[in-house]
Amino acid sequence: MDRGISSLYQVGERIYFFGSESSHGSELWTSDGTPTGTRLVKDLKPGTSLSGIGMVGQVNGILLFYVADADVKGLWRSDGTAEGTFQIASPLGGNGLIQDGLYWFYAGQAEDQLWRTDGTLAGTFAVTAAPAAARAPRSSVSQPYYPPYDTPPTLKHIAGLGDDVYFATKAGRLLKSSGTSESTFDLGTPSVAILDLRPAGSWISTFCDSWDWRAFRGNEFVKLVETQTWSDARDAGGWADLHFVALLNSTTYRWWLWSSDGTPAGTKPLKQLPYAAKAPTAFAVRGQKLYFVADDERLGAEPWVSDGSPEGTHLLKDINRGEYGSQVSGFHQLGNEVYFSANDGKQRRLWRTDGSLKGTKPLAGQAKGLNVSSISITHQDDSLYFPAVKNGYFGLWQHNVATRKSSELTRLGAGTGNALQTSSDYGDFHIVPFGDSAVFLAGDGRNNTLYISDGTAAGTLPLETVPRNSWGWSATDHLVLGDQILFLNKEKSRLRRRTLHVSDGSARSAKLIPGIPAKTYPAYLTDMVRSGEWAYLMGDREIWASRGDAPGTFSLFKSDSIVSTSLVAGPGGAFFQTTDRSLWNADAESGQVARVRDGSSWLYKPEHLHQLGNLLLFTDNHDLWRSDGTNQGTSKIKALGDGYLSGFTVSGDFLWFTVGYELWRSDGTEAGTFAVATFGIGIGELGAGLENSVFFSGWDENHGWELWTSDGTPEGTRLLKDIAPGSARSSSPGSFALVGDTIYFAAEDGIHGRELWKSDGSEAGTFMVADLTGDSGSSSPMRLARVGEQLFFDATTVQTGREIFAMDVSADLQSQ
Repeated sequence: MDRGISSLYQVGERIYFFGSESSHGSELWTSDGTPTGTRLVKDLKPGTSLSGIGMVGQVNGILLFYVADADVKGLWRSDGTAEGTFQIASPLGGNGLIQDGLYWFYAGQAEDQLWRTDGTLAGTFAVTAAPAAARAPRSSVSQPYYPPYDTPPTLKHIAGLGDDVYFATKAGRLLKSSGTSESTFDLGTPSVAILDLRPAGSWISTFCDSWDWRAFRGNEFVKLVETQTWSDARDAGGWADLHFVALLNSTTYRWWLWSSDGTPAGTKPLKQLPYAAKAPTAFAVRGQKLYFVADDERLGAEPWVSDGSPEGTHLLKDINRGEYGSQVSGFHQLGNEVYFSANDGKQRRLWRTDGSLKGTKPLAGQAKGLNVSSISITHQDDSLYFPAVKNGYFGLWQHNVATRKSSELTRLGAGTGNALQTSSDYGDFHIVPFGDSAVFLAGDGRNNTLYISDGTAAGTLPLETVPRNSWGWSATDHLVLGDQILFLNKEKSRLRRRTLHVSDGSARSAKLIPGIPAKTYPAYLTDMVRSGEWAYLMGDREIWASRGDAPGTFSLFKSDSIVSTSLVAGPGGAFFQTTDRSLWNADAESGQVARVRDGSSWLYKPEHLHQLGNLLLFTDNHDLWRSDGTNQGTSKIKALGDGYLSGFTVSGDFLWFTVGYELWRSDGTEAGTFAVATFGIGIGELGAGLENSVFFSGWDENHGWELWTSDGTPEGTRLLKDIAPGSARSSSPGSFALVGDTIYFAAEDGIHGRELWKSDGSEAGTFMVADLTGDSGSSSPMRLARVGEQLFFDATTVQTGREIFAMDVSADLQSQ
């Protein structure tokens, strides 16, 4: 989020939140409900590059939050003053448990050490010793299968029962603690492998190996359902001894809401949820009702409610008719009513509900033209607090429910004109070359419009016309195919189906492909990729192909089992998956669709799919695979180890990526796949370099996070320049773009803020290109893209807000 507000949280008489503006990153702010009392608490990391900050909760009137940024990483506390805001533990401390004035969390390299804090330095310590060595990850004990179209759930391994806390270690043991080392006991290895622990009144809701649902009361794990019929689960919370979970039926691939009182007799299914590619989300218990969001492929994401009975579990209201839905978020209780934000098709605003259809309505008295963020809501006394956009400005707002009046408390980041709202809920903001022009999205807080630019103000024009009174209008997946620009967006008809549009690059030229009847036009599209001279599209359980004209647009494959978010480009067409985890290849040129491998081939599922020359490289669990699009040409390359996989980047003939703290490269062969170098606490963003090289942000104890490069050999991996000298500061380079023989990127030297830099691969040839703010503030350049002889990127200044910039890079191209 380049500017804006997130994670509102109330502690006592103050509201805390994370706010970002042009001179700071996402820092901690507080408000007492007045404009003068709304202020920055502390600049945790000077400049604008602070990242990975999140709320934990409160203990004893103290706010707890974590910071994942390497320079200030750890668990922090705040009393609302700069002096009272400091780090209390080096572990992050996220995903823990608050109980009886203590926050419990697990930490250490293997996350097998149990910690507790009361919000003070003296009261923050580990109650168990650190393991002698890193344990095998839980996934090596038993890796649960998550459907390839969904985000895996956040698993918890700590829960309270009475005055005690139970903790499941990665080594498979169960610990019990009352808050001190002396009161912490190792209960040994249970008879079941524990995946997830959740407090549920007088029992602990436990998911064991293969999503076996059990109840734990301090002595044994009682099986709640004798015959298991599900393959995925989401915990939903509950009240008293009643607990809810969402379970994915392994046969029908439909989600069901279940409830349990901790006994087999009291465990029952409540209702089958709508068919959707995604699991239900945003579970929130308010009073004795469960609110959540179910994503229907026809109705979109809309609010649901349950009182614990089958008849009391139902859609709350279809707020925004159509497949996009209202994208509800932020269920928050004030008095006897629950408040949330939702998009009704015209604007995102606050809604209120008493849990009934008739009692669900927009909140009266909201400021005209105010667009509420989808991030979070909190309250103090009779007032709701929430982030919102008005007239292109992002700020913290207050709405008094009793007086029905809204007021702005503070504004973070000024914007003018059609400022690029990268914190928007919608959009795909990458920059795509089209000849010597650039195609990109720009938003005003309500809608995102597809633009084309030749690098001048006069030559920057909209490609589409946004309908009047629209909210959430946004093109996605824009790509260039020959002399046309293809993208996905809603129809302007009353149906508002998301479908395929084309443009020839002239102003407001976007249209549907002529010559295709409305009944057979590809609709309800979610993804589009390009392979060769074809665009491949993911529809409503259907794969399409298009060349941008009527004869060249047709359906390739239909099946209810298609995974709706699995489409990727590859050699000889596009690849996708089905719900049985099979990998498929679709070739528009031949019109053939073939199964590459069935689901039984994988330990987990294909992930991180990237094309490397004539091969598709991908991972399965922690193994690297390759495929040429045929069954016989698909095979495992090498096991990668147990570290977290990220940073996949193609440069020349290599696929680069990170495995834990190691930098790896692969040319698609076993011999050519290996770890190149290891870094102390990790590796940041990677960017393609010359030939087969890569640039990246790497950490060592003498320099912090700085600019490194590698040619794929240990001896050719080196620090390029310590841009922010010393170990106390880091430049955190990122947003890399190759221009000729030069790499452009964003970095912070501790003097000018985060600005645009360039490097020719030497220390002397690495320097700042432009200081757009002219002071110590940061313009934070992002999404760098070379288009012809210009470099396009978006950046923030006080004068313009966040906008698209262009600069001449012809000199770098002539030096090739």
